[in-house]
Amino acid sequence: MALAFADAGAHVAIADVEDEPARAVAREVESRGVRALALHVDVSDRTSVETLAEKVYGEFGAAHVLCNNAGVGAGGPLDQCTDDDWRWVLAVNLDGVVHGLQAFLPRMKRQEGEKHVVNTASMAGLIAFPGLGPYTASKYAVVGISETLRAEGASYSLGVSVLCP
Repeated sequence: MALAFADAGAHVAIADVEDEPARAVAREVESRGVRALALHVDVSDRTSVETLAEKVYGEFGAAHVLCNNAGVGAGGPLDQCTDDDWRWVLAVNLDGVVHGLQAFLPRMKRQEGEKHVVNTASMAGLIAFPGLGPYTASKYAVVGISETLRAEGASYSLGVSVLCP
């Protein structure tokens, strides 16, 4: 996604919990003649995502497309999924989207021009698969949040998409 946006002429912020992959993508983005930020972000941490939003708006002045695209999975039968499995999956897959929206939406609502949110869910957000209980629950939630945001965002010209690969 970052390279596609760069190819379209957009400046891009790459947020990842892994620093070197983020820097590598940022170098590829910059090779296309646009600016890039590579930032260490843990989407399960609200403060980390708020810092991301501050840096993006400080560097670029706006965020025209927000992509909430983080995901992890823990599998096994529901009766074998631990509290830690549930907490980890929901913290990244669900809280990560919520934190992105909390940090960026107030700013996006105030800015001029085009604005769009892309939330990545999964086919598991549409169809339940055995052995993927925490993941499926989190991705169904992302679909529901996205549909709600699409209805709410119309009042301030916000486009919303949910990807279900």
